Amino acid sequence: TGGDIVLQPKSGENSAIFRDDGNVELYYDNSKKFETTTTGASITDQLTIGSGSAANSSYGLIAYSNSSSLSNRSAVYARNLNSGGRTFTGDNDTGATTFEVYGNGTIVTSDNIHLNSTDKKIYLTSDYDQYITANAASNYMAFAAGNAERLRIDSSGRLLVGTTNSTGTQLIKVNG
Repeated sequence: TGGDIVLQPKSGENSAIFRDDGNVELYYDNSKKFETTTTGASITDQLTIGSGSAANSSYGLIAYSNSSSLSNRSAVYARNLNSGGRTFTGDNDTGATTFEVYGNGTIVTSDNIHLNSTDKKIYLTSDYDQYITANAASNYMAFAAGNAERLRIDSSGRLLVGTTNSTGTQLIKVNG
């Protein structure tokens, strides 16, 4: 009682400190990597959970909660991403999966995808020149190819091809 316990593999290099107030600090190469406090724990840098190479033989789980209720928690899982596995979020109690990203780039969701801002894009290629976008203020949805808007559906339901000008009464307007 009345003091910290400090583990040092060699003089001046901390490995672990057990504080008399209950806090714990873990170090690697004299750099703090993990710390417990009265409000939780902190990890510096990266957390890797699980190991193995066979498909479905290992996975990592990170659970988090924004309340003290265990029934109000969510989880992020990662399973063998280098073996064509997946990363997904879900409800740890029901097992429901809401969002999955497979190692081959396929994305599956059982819920809506909400882009929380105006003019955000969903890119369809790795060179970012083909995308779908929308503008909440002007209420249109647009499709682009070659990094330029090629087709638009405006707030009145008009289909505009090669133009963004929706004046007139035409339901389909083609420029070119």
